[in-house]
Amino acid sequence: MTTFIRFLKQEFFSGQCYLCQSPADIDVSLCNSCLSKLSLNTACCARCANPLKQFTQSPITKTSINRKESELHEHSRLCGKCLNQKYFFDQVKSPFLYSGEMINLLHAFKYQQKLYIGQTLSHLFVQHLKTNLAQQEQPDVLIPIPLYKRRIQQRGFNQAQELARYISKKTSINIDQNILIRIKATSSQRGLTAKERRKNIHNAFAIKHNMPYQHIVLIDDVMTTGNTLNEAAKVLKKAGATKVDAWTIARA
Repeated sequence: MTTFIRFLKQEFFSGQCYLCQSPADIDVSLCNSCLSKLSLNTACCARCANPLKQFTQSPITKTSINRKESELHEHSRLCGKCLNQKYFFDQVKSPFLYSGEMINLLHAFKYQQKLYIGQTLSHLFVQHLKTNLAQQEQPDVLIPIPLYKRRIQQRGFNQAQELARYISKKTSINIDQNILIRIKATSSQRGLTAKERRKNIHNAFAIKHNMPYQHIVLIDDVMTTGNTLNEAAKVLKKAGATKVDAWTIARA
């Protein structure tokens, strides 16, 4: 067996759980035990998916990812930020909490170039979403949050594009990777205060051509303060979009 084939088997076809090396479904790359350690963002703001601390967060089970959104969000309401602050995005779907093993998975995907973890995360997201898609108006397009060209060169890929490709394949919603562009070389948002994040991302995006869409879904890996998604939504709505939602794997 060549070194390259051995690498492929180890990285993509081993059938082992990424976190503990136990047997795992190839679509998920996690065993049931590790899957159960991922916490669902069940009690959250109905608009921005901000976790509401007064409710106990539910761990994921094999059946919980298929629950209807109405059941998952039976205690949902608007958080204080949504009541007092203007957002340009309309609704965020972010089914997992950015905590515990989810942090490890996202870091492996984003910073260690383990792209198959992105497929795992997208698969779990779609499993959570698919019941709701049948009941709601399907968006016109998925738009991954763009990276500045220098950041793509450093990382080697855009994690939002990778997530969007798999989600598009499973939902039959088209992707547009060209209409929204990043025109500002922003610093990493990690470690910045909310005020610093707003200033850092201000005027970072632009529209490359005329807006042909009404209902857009932005795709990203994690939502923290929401400043990046909000800035992108602002640009899209100024260009003529009437509704801009956001889908992220996890919510901090």
